[in-house]
Parts: sequence; structure tokens; C-alpha cells
Amino acid sequence: MTGAVGQRRVPRIFLENHSIGLPPLAEQRRIVAKLDSLTARIARARAELERVQVLKAHLRQQALRSCFADLEKHELPLGELLRGIEAGKNMRCVERPPVAGEKGVVKVSAVTWGHFDTTQTKTLPNDYLPPTKARIMKGDLLISRANTLELVGATVIVDVQPDNIFLSDKILRLLVEEDKKSWVLWYLRSPEGRSQIESLATGNQLSMRNISQAALRA
Repeated sequence: MTGAVGQRRVPRIFLENHSIGLPPLAEQRRIVAKLDSLTARIARARAELERVQVLKAHLRQQALRSCFADLEKHELPLGELLRGIEAGKNMRCVERPPVAGEKGVVKVSAVTWGHFDTTQTKTLPNDYLPPTKARIMKGDLLISRANTLELVGATVIVDVQPDNIFLSDKILRLLVEEDKKSWVLWYLRSPEGRSQIESLATGNQLSMRNISQAALRA
């Protein structure tokens, strides 16, 4: 290849001198037909996988709506189930995950897609010692207090023990009794829970909405 990194070119001499395998015409046609068939099958499989993902999301929403449809007479503020809400600090960090011996702070994308992603972190300054209580532990119920309207309030239970990862100011830990933790998780993910979160979120831009601790308790 020739040219600058941002604009590479195939040298003319390659086109003039490089050899390629060329079987008999009948063999060429057989190979091309096979590749065309496989490509079409891959395209159909990809379309089916995308359809399944949409169907899965639809069925999950239907299940959540059905499970939480008749709870009006049992409603109470979330704050009555909480023993507290904990948050970390807003710090200037290095925009990469921490390596061995370093400490990291969690990003909102760590809780966005339904599970806790330990790779979605930033590295804390070496001279900053975060408080021990801000360390994220396996079993924590975490919720994002800031994100887009569709993702603010995304909630997960940490299913692995992270190494030296701490809360940020945008990821809150909800302190709930262990036997109620999964219930709160699924309720906050349900259409009813999402509706309340989106209605209580504030902010002038759809790209960044916030939900306060007071609003979560309510």
C-alpha cells in the first residue's frame, strides 16, 4: 500500500503483476454459486436474529406489564423500602479502564444494557483515595441518575466482584433489604417503573436527563 495513513492506495504495479488463483471456468462457477448461497443464508440468519431480538424485547415488556399490572392497591413510595442511597464523587479521570494497581470509577454505560459491565470504567488519579464505602461490591443494586430519557434510571444488580471500581456521582447504590432487591430491580425496569422514572426526570435536553434522590424516594 502507498500514500498517507488516512488515504491508502493500491499500487498499480500490484494490479499489473500480482497473481491470483484461476481454476477452470466450471470450477469458478461452482465456487461462486456456493459462496452466493452461503452469503444469502448468512443474510437470512442475520435478519432472523434481529427479528428474534425484537421479539424477545417485546415479550419481556409484555411479561413485565402483566406481572406489575394490578399493584395499585399495594403501592408505597420506594423510599420506604430504602435504607439509604449512596453515591460517589465527580472526579477528573483518565479515559480508560484501570490496570493492575489502579482504581477506577464506573461510567453510566456500565449499567445501561441490563447487566453490570466492568469494562465501562475510567481510571482515578493516583493521588486520590476514594472512600471505602464507595467501592462497588457484588450484589449491589445500582441505578444511573443521569442519561438519555430512555436510559436514565437504568438498574442492575452487580453479579461479579469488580476489582477496585468505585461509585461515581452519576451511579447511585440503592440500599435495600436483600429479599426485596430483585423485586425493586424488576419493578424499576417494568413499564410502570419506567413511566414514573421518565416523568420525574428533569433536564432541558433529551440527551441528558437527571433523576434526583428525592424523586427516586418518591
